[in-house]
Amino acid sequence: MNSIFRFAAALAALVLFVPAVFSQPLPSCYHRLDQVYDFIYQLQANDSNNVIHIDTIGYSRGDMLGNQYPLLAVKVSDNAESF
Repeated sequence: MNSIFRFAAALAALVLFVPAVFSQPLPSCYHRLDQVYDFIYQLQANDSNNVIHIDTIGYSRGDMLGNQYPLLAVKVSDNAESF
């Protein structure tokens, strides 16, 4: 019985603590999705010359994960509203 308890404790330690030791935070050059969306929409909000047009061109195939995210296209032009 004692050996089963030690085995279970060792297994729990491996499962819980080993991933924490080897996991690393993302480098600062990567951004979260909400940060990217904030940046894009802030560009449009600060655009006084109407050179930025944002359009949703589709949605991600996130249905497997339960979330679908819009795929945004950003057009920067002197006539951004024309297609």
